[in-house]
Amino acid sequence: MEEPTTVKTDTGTTLIHYNGSKWNGQEPDSVDRLIEMLSHHPIGAWFFKEGVGHMAPDSDLGRGTIRYFGNFEDVSHAFCIETNDADVIRRMNAAVRTSFALARAA
Repeated sequence: MEEPTTVKTDTGTTLIHYNGSKWNGQEPDSVDRLIEMLSHHPIGAWFFKEGVGHMAPDSDLGRGTIRYFGNFEDVSHAFCIETNDADVIRRMNAAVRTSFALARAA
């Protein structure tokens, strides 16, 4: 298995295990690209724990680290990221809520 891509900022660290429809060895998409996808595509309902704002079942890893993983209803773009970056968590939670609202509206 490939090592995750590590993105460090002043506010934390994000590990991108996979993000996007990629062949083995290709660089995963950025968190910004995932947020864009979440803003326009409904997430697969089986990946969401309603009322929490992020993915289930093992999303809270402790130590302020959250795991986001899933795929979409209408396009293949699987993702799994772990982050303790407060800015990424805030942006991802907002994007996940938007995506879930899109799924409900469908």
